[in-house]
Amino acid sequence: MVSIDYKHKVIVLEPNGVTDPFETDMSGAWYQSDETAGGLRVRDPLPESPAAIAGLADGDIVLAIDGRSPLKMDSAERRRVMERDGATLVLKVRHDGAEREVRLVLRRLI
Repeated sequence: MVSIDYKHKVIVLEPNGVTDPFETDMSGAWYQSDETAGGLRVRDPLPESPAAIAGLADGDIVLAIDGRSPLKMDSAERRRVMERDGATLVLKVRHDGAEREVRLVLRRLI
């Protein structure tokens, strides 16, 4: 919790109860479920991120992750797949109508 005491010019930070570290997506892009396109739409890959290095571009569609449809995974499973530092994923991707495979090597971004 954050409290600001303007009168005394003090900011107080209090623990929120979360003590365990947590990981997040290690690919460096956002993914939006797109059932019409048949996969996950890539959004805003960060420059120099694993997604950018693998050649993923905004609007690409991820059709498979290691041979599995990402639409058949729930969000928790997709998150677990993308949170493995050092793991290499093989993605089947559609870009401008053409399909290709890319290798995505995950890493911590911070």
